Amino acid sequence: MANHSCIPNAMVQFIGRKAILRAESLIQAGDEIEISYTDYTYPLSKRREALSPYNFTCQCLRCTKDMNIYQVCALSPNIDLNLGSLVFDPSKLRRHPATTSNSKAALANKYSEDAAEMIDSKETPNMLDERRRYLQTQYRKCQPLVREGFWSVSPLPQVLTEISIYYAEEGNFVYALAIACYVATYCDPYRYVAPFHPVRAKGLFLIGKLLANTAADTAALSASVQAMVSKGNFDQKGLQTLQEIDQVSLCQMLLFMVLQQTPAGYAAEWELSVSAREMLNDINQLPGRDQELSLINAWRQNPSSDQSRAFFEYAVLKQIDALASLGHEVLVTDFGA
Repeated sequence: MANHSCIPNAMVQFIGRKAILRAESLIQAGDEIEISYTDYTYPLSKRREALSPYNFTCQCLRCTKDMNIYQVCALSPNIDLNLGSLVFDPSKLRRHPATTSNSKAALANKYSEDAAEMIDSKETPNMLDERRRYLQTQYRKCQPLVREGFWSVSPLPQVLTEISIYYAEEGNFVYALAIACYVATYCDPYRYVAPFHPVRAKGLFLIGKLLANTAADTAALSASVQAMVSKGNFDQKGLQTLQEIDQVSLCQMLLFMVLQQTPAGYAAEWELSVSAREMLNDINQLPGRDQELSLINAWRQNPSSDQSRAFFEYAVLKQIDALASLGHEVLVTDFGA
């Protein structure tokens, strides 16, 4: 059995009925393999509460120095692995104000602890109208985090994820998509720095799934953006980017990215990988996409070439960034951020 750390170098990933031990960062010969017995993105009080049944007090750097999510992220050896992920500029993962400013760092911890009771809340109503009011209340409780731009600090990412789920269940797939893109770019990369972390892979798949739900009705996306523009909450540049979006190609590329994060040897067993392949098979049946497929195949074969990087930036990063910007405006309009 591996020992615990809140800055682990390995993780246990469940695939079907199997539990596999997977490196979360580079492990050198002689290094102790450590996993986290709890969700290491939680504030210190919640981590200690979760670890209390084990009858020990964690002495890792994260706990002894009460480091916030951004400080731990800045020290991660996995930052450079985010080239080719949804992070437009991986170096920004080292430069968040909660890393470089002592006062901001202290606020990140304080506000997270203040809202810690919201984590793992079991009170989410089933009825959509009641759930909306509930989520509005939860989001208001997170306003100190929102004002400071601490989007990765718990419980804010959990609340945003619930908001995305709410919109999807309401049938508003455009808003669900926009919020999911915001979580995937402003929350998860700081929380789980390794782009192959299952949470990051699930985020990619969720965006792909929501894109599939909106691809058949491109007018819905345009109408949603136009509504934001009419309220003065979205700029024309963002509007133009979203009007040019190729939802099918973006979905396809994200699904290929999911497959890249599949643990070796488990492509046929990991549910996420199986679902991604099924969706890709459906996309492959679509006619008239020869030019798009040529570009995507070139990107897959040599993602580090200048041409592939330029294509990835245009076809994925700029589109996701525009959708994430829409997600922020959805929060401003619907939840008062």
